[in-house]
Amino acid sequence: MKNSLLMLSITLFVNLLFAQAPNKFTYQAVMRDGSGNLATIQTIGMKISIIQSTPTGPSVYVETQTPTSNANGLVSLEIGSGLIQSGNFALINWSNGPYYITTEVDLTGGTNYTISGTTQLLSVPYALYAANSGSSIPGPQGPIGPQGATGATGADGPQGATGATGPQGATGATGPQGPQGATGATGATGPQGATGATGLQGPQGVAGATGPQGATGPQGPSGNDNQSLSVSQTGDTLFLQNGGFVIIPGLSAANNTISPNSITDADGNVYETININGQNWMKENLRTTKYCNGDPITLVTNLTSWSLSTTEAYTYYNYDLTFDTLFGKLYNFYAVTDPRNVCPCGWHVPSDGEFTALTDFLGSESVAGGPMKTTGTQSAGDGLWNAPNVGATNSSGFSVQPGGGRFNTGAYTGSYASAWFWCSTQINATSAWRRYFENVTVTISRASVNKKSGCSVRCVQD
Repeated sequence: MKNSLLMLSITLFVNLLFAQAPNKFTYQAVMRDGSGNLATIQTIGMKISIIQSTPTGPSVYVETQTPTSNANGLVSLEIGSGLIQSGNFALINWSNGPYYITTEVDLTGGTNYTISGTTQLLSVPYALYAANSGSSIPGPQGPIGPQGATGATGADGPQGATGATGPQGATGATGPQGPQGATGATGATGPQGATGATGLQGPQGVAGATGPQGATGPQGPSGNDNQSLSVSQTGDTLFLQNGGFVIIPGLSAANNTISPNSITDADGNVYETININGQNWMKENLRTTKYCNGDPITLVTNLTSWSLSTTEAYTYYNYDLTFDTLFGKLYNFYAVTDPRNVCPCGWHVPSDGEFTALTDFLGSESVAGGPMKTTGTQSAGDGLWNAPNVGATNSSGFSVQPGGGRFNTGAYTGSYASAWFWCSTQINATSAWRRYFENVTVTISRASVNKKSGCSVRCVQD
């Protein structure tokens, strides 16, 4: 069937009944499809609307019906007896016209209606008119009826807004003191305190009696001519390059009231020193491979071996001797705290408290990086730090260089951008304190680090 608009031939018949208002009237229409062919002997879906005042005015009544067309395509129905969609046919005031009929049709008998047209009702059956008006002359007003029963109480309205808070009342009297609560559990043990300073050397004992002449020993090593020598700060010991040593009373620097400006380690490396706030510090990072007594420190270069080690060890950055020359060695905490002393004799690795006293003297950890870092940058060609080397003045003479560090996993990090320094103070079984300098700030970080990490060492005099 074509989907064009329906062409309808409509004939309207009104049943004129006077005895009683039937509340309906007859409607007839001839149904044709979009090609003009009669729609014969088939169910037709129809929707009828009564419109008031104008063809596009409000619908006062709507119903649907499904009549069957005859052999001539004619459908007949009674408007007012269909399936009501809206309104009340009996309550239409036919005197308050004009009224129009709008017809919508679906030739398949469904509800997919197509508007076929709107027709004005030029006359209304008398019976329908009389049913609504009765007479054109209004009758007298009837008496007022009795008052209807009171309707049910409506639902509660929404809650009103909360009122303003009233003024605070006066403070009540203090109640009696309650009983004392139970004693709390004992708190955790605090961190271990800083290592105390080394005590003064005791007086030399009385010389013992001369022993008997011993047997002649085997031929000894070559003599001490043209050897590199080093002197202990205390103990009056002269260390020889071949591993021997000689006690010479009064030789050590501790017997000299003048603070030295250099110190030599067990390897013969010489370091410049600087006095800051009454303490003598090394101006350079430690490079020794031996303890104060001459015992060797273990060199560990393998990444896995370093990460697993829980004994003393040292390395140099990236296994590159260039870094060793510029920045010295990196030691783990076990080497730093070995009782054989990684520093030159008479010197020691600073405690957390000693490092704090130094940075407090230079203005606090938040600013002391400036006066402690060497100046210049690689990009400017006047220093070793990566740019920007914020705030560096080295006004203290401490001369921090960016030697980087080694993680406990064995990986190296931070060369030319940071410097890591050990403190001898442990925090717990696996970590200890360090100081951390960076090129992007003047702040010095006091932080916990794993004891297997590799850091530089600056020694301070006993």
